[in-house]
Amino acid sequence: MEPVKKLNWKNYLNQHGIVSIRVPMPLHVPHSNAFFIDGDSSRPHQYLIDTGFSSPGSIDLLSDGIKEAGGDIKDVGTILLTHGHRDHMGLADEIRDLTGAKVLLNRADYGILNRHSFSDYLDRVTDFYKDMGVSNERLEFHLNFVRHATQTEKVDEFVPDGEISEGDEFVTGAGKVTVIETPGHTDGSVSFLLEDANILFTGDLISVLYDPPPLVMVEREGSGWINSYDKYMDSLKRLKEINPLILAPGHGAPMSRWADIVEKIDSTHEGLSEKIAAILKEESDVKMGLLTEMLYPKVEGPLLTLSINLIWGILIKMGREGRVSISGDYLVGQ
Repeated sequence: MEPVKKLNWKNYLNQHGIVSIRVPMPLHVPHSNAFFIDGDSSRPHQYLIDTGFSSPGSIDLLSDGIKEAGGDIKDVGTILLTHGHRDHMGLADEIRDLTGAKVLLNRADYGILNRHSFSDYLDRVTDFYKDMGVSNERLEFHLNFVRHATQTEKVDEFVPDGEISEGDEFVTGAGKVTVIETPGHTDGSVSFLLEDANILFTGDLISVLYDPPPLVMVEREGSGWINSYDKYMDSLKRLKEINPLILAPGHGAPMSRWADIVEKIDSTHEGLSEKIAAILKEESDVKMGLLTEMLYPKVEGPLLTLSINLIWGILIKMGREGRVSISGDYLVGQ
């Protein structure tokens, strides 16, 4: 892949009728991004990619950001969601009530759109972490974050107006937007490619705000747990194939040199595999929770979740390659 010169992303987005708005969050990550597409002032029907988190005053900040760009939130006719997490779709119900906009999401994420299912998921993965042997001290910070996240949710349940899937197209004032399925963070995660400008809106596919990467999820299936690591890595391959000029993530600033982050992800994963192999040469069997703490001793809160999910995915891959064995009680050995 050719090295990419750094562009002024804000100017480039503005040239193509795209406005990036930071919506604040009272959580570990300070904001999430919403993108207003207003490429043709003669069109009364405008698009919004993601909405941001619902907290006091956030819809006013979103509305003000659109006004500063010469638009109006009341002109939003379609809301395209990258995935179903509340920090990306929390304002969708308020905007829909205000404007009558249609909210569209990949069907694979419909099941995570209510507070009850989200809190149940967090309870399940917390039990998973306990089974893996994650220490109570480490889990306490995670549990405090979970309680805060669920208490700040305003919407008990949300039902989209329609679904989107691979290859769907939308004609906006800024050009054609095509749906690209990029699962991994969630099963229903998608990206949106503004084709003429070669801008890709990726939700939580990658972000400079998270370390460790990637943003993979786990879920229970039958008596075991599945990990979306392979899906995530396949989505990164698709990102390389698309090779956008600008990548517009769900958190952090849009970027032209996104390939540097992908390269860092690849090298980080390879390095973790080698570190795990080195630890197992010294220790005959290690509980997976302890192994994660050895690799990421200072990680807390939501980043603890990411680190555990990442290590679990890498261990599954190493297991397929015959490099490690994992017992039913999450003891890892060679």
